Amino acid sequence: MFYYYYVNKLTTGNPNFNHEVHKSICYYLPSESNRIYLGYFGSCLDAIREAKKYYTIAKRQNRKEAEKAKLEYENQLVQVDNEVRTELYNLKKFIKKHPKECLAIDRFGVDFVLCF
Repeated sequence: MFYYYYVNKLTTGNPNFNHEVHKSICYYLPSESNRIYLGYFGSCLDAIREAKKYYTIAKRQNRKEAEKAKLEYENQLVQVDNEVRTELYNLKKFIKKHPKECLAIDRFGVDFVLCF
């Protein structure tokens, strides 16, 4: 039997984050704004083949972009971590040189330093 088939655009609605193919009579058919019309097919396998044309290349590109973004984020974290370590080092040096001007307070496991 032939049916109209659609593929969902968003992948957030399912546990494996996959694009899903639906018949036009499917109870879980996505809204019109969240689906792409694939065609009129006699089997779901034909519809799946058509859906793969839309998303196989896009997934590869998205994976590369995600890996690049993750690497940039990790580099930013390392840079911020290094900046924080440098500031702490400089603060410790200042406290050692000027102990009378600084008051260290330990409240709730957090160190505060007041410098006058």
